[in-house]
Amino acid sequence: KIHMSGALGGGQIGCNYQWGTWVFGVEGDGSVVQSDGQGNENFPGRLTFRDQTTEHWLATARARLGYAQDKWLVYVTGGGAWTELQTTVSPVSGILAAIQKNTLSGWTVGFGAEYALGYGWSIKGEYLYMDFSSSNYFSPTTPFNGGFLGSDYNVRLRQSVARFGMNYKFDWGGPVVANY
Repeated sequence: KIHMSGALGGGQIGCNYQWGTWVFGVEGDGSVVQSDGQGNENFPGRLTFRDQTTEHWLATARARLGYAQDKWLVYVTGGGAWTELQTTVSPVSGILAAIQKNTLSGWTVGFGAEYALGYGWSIKGEYLYMDFSSSNYFSPTTPFNGGFLGSDYNVRLRQSVARFGMNYKFDWGGPVVANY
């Protein structure tokens, strides 16, 4: 089990429709991520290996349902998530290393709040939980593996993301007005 930590930065685009106090929307986002973790694996009768897993980017496409009151919007969100993981496995001696990148897909759910500052600007904070499918690295036929690992190296990523941001709302139907 490897525990990863790091930071991310990116942007988002979306569309919301407010009907009374209810807000319905969709949004997509993309982030550059610098998150990693490492650990050691001991294989009986074999070498001890150092594993490092690094996340490079993250993207989500989500639906959003919220309740607006005055300048506040509280919402729940959910949809699909994608990320790229790089796994490096090397003997503790560090003489040789195998590196492989895979793109993982999964799902995400979360909640957040947004506050309208005025003139189309708002600030928001949200929490997302993400669960990605398992991905196999270094199959037994990989030249580096050569039977040392004995089988595929399996990675499954589950992560929590807390993020804060600033949004600008475009209103192509007239002047910019933040209803919430």
